[in-house]
Amino acid sequence: MTLQKELKLPVLIQLCLPLALLIFGIYHGLLQTMYRAGVIKADRVMGIEYYQGLTAHGVINAIVLTTFFAVAFGNYVVSQMLKQRINPKLTWASLLIMAGAAVAAAFEIFAGRASVLYTFYPPLKASPLFYLGLAFFIVGSWIAFWSWISPYLCWRKANPGKKTPLSVVGIFATFIVWQLCTLPVAYEVLVLLLPWSLGWVAGVDVTLAKTLFWFFGHPEVYIPILPAFGIISQVLEGNSNKRIFGHNGMIYAMVSIGVLGFIVWAHHMYTVGMDVDTRAYFTAATMIIAVPTGCLLYTSPSPRD
Repeated sequence: MTLQKELKLPVLIQLCLPLALLIFGIYHGLLQTMYRAGVIKADRVMGIEYYQGLTAHGVINAIVLTTFFAVAFGNYVVSQMLKQRINPKLTWASLLIMAGAAVAAAFEIFAGRASVLYTFYPPLKASPLFYLGLAFFIVGSWIAFWSWISPYLCWRKANPGKKTPLSVVGIFATFIVWQLCTLPVAYEVLVLLLPWSLGWVAGVDVTLAKTLFWFFGHPEVYIPILPAFGIISQVLEGNSNKRIFGHNGMIYAMVSIGVLGFIVWAHHMYTVGMDVDTRAYFTAATMIIAVPTGCLLYTSPSPRD
């Protein structure tokens, strides 16, 4: 299948830029291992300090790479599976904002002004440009998601009663979760951390900042997983002599994973003044996510009617 002509270059950049940055992420991950193993005893290697490298490793691998991949994958899936045209101006706007923001944040990390780790917890403080980079990176990804809504609605109108391809379900489930989970972290960055970094306020509520981060931090791990579930399900459905049992069940399973992934965030914060009952609730909710995951992994095809 041929990708929409206007999307070829932006999608290529969306894939190549994070892969180039991934080289730095992997390199600093290796350095961390060598630091912890005692192989490296110096404070710095090639001018990069331990926590500086740890921040680069986490931000690049966990946030930048996964989000760029999901956006590129979404552009491809919506364009190809629905045979609908995505607005190239929105695609380029998304790419330029995300790329510029990622480079700005990475520059601050490598300049030594943002050694705040993947979680960027206060009271660790980064430069204002780092926080602005994170905020604009998120906004750029929102634009990509918004650009897919109109093509889907057009497809839905032209195909009444037809089942949505599972790969499209996967990417929309991913970005609905992404839209929801990035709102709290955007608030944290813009309302709490950025004014504090600029010196406009004396301090921030550390517990609130951590809470807002994990509304994002846990669901973020599903950003590469849900698209994979969608495309694998569609491949099984379309390239075997059998159809996946319960097309709607697969949709409900993917949506359930997204919803549960969004509401179990607090299991990352058990040590932050949480009572036993609250911890028990979030532990149980976390375990329940195994149910829709199992539905996806162990669903057996049934013969065609």
